[in-house]
Amino acid sequence: MTEIYSSNLNDRLETLWASHMNAHPEVADATSLSLDVIREEGQFLFTSISQLAASSDLPVVDTQAMQPILKLWHSILTHQSQQSIPLRDTAKLLLSLKSAVSSWEGSGGEGDSTFDRVNRILDILGMLTFEMYSQEQSQLIQRQSAHISYLQQNAQDGDWVAN
Repeated sequence: MTEIYSSNLNDRLETLWASHMNAHPEVADATSLSLDVIREEGQFLFTSISQLAASSDLPVVDTQAMQPILKLWHSILTHQSQQSIPLRDTAKLLLSLKSAVSSWEGSGGEGDSTFDRVNRILDILGMLTFEMYSQEQSQLIQRQSAHISYLQQNAQDGDWVAN
């Protein structure tokens, strides 16, 4: 897998990728990013994924098997959003349901494979939701930092009007 980092292979991949972009302009048109930024980000993604693939034993994930879980997750997020329930509360609801299912199992409740499957589904939904929530919070912090910097800069420039 270390061969993937050779400049020759990277050049061939970049050429193939550029050909793909030219053959499918709707891919480039689907974003407001410039072609240079797309190329740069594509290289970043490829390098990041290649490094992980080269350094870790990754489980084989059946993408078809993941489809029902992802469909459920999107359905849950859509429903929660329509009900004006924030992602944070969705995460709390999933966590509390996981806790209740675990308590039910531990208290002598039905211990069949259905509970195992429900627990696995809740684990995956919890991970996906937590990642989305973390990303949402990170973006909020970045926006707030930018706003604070803007306000500080304007205060230093004397653009504030005292009331």
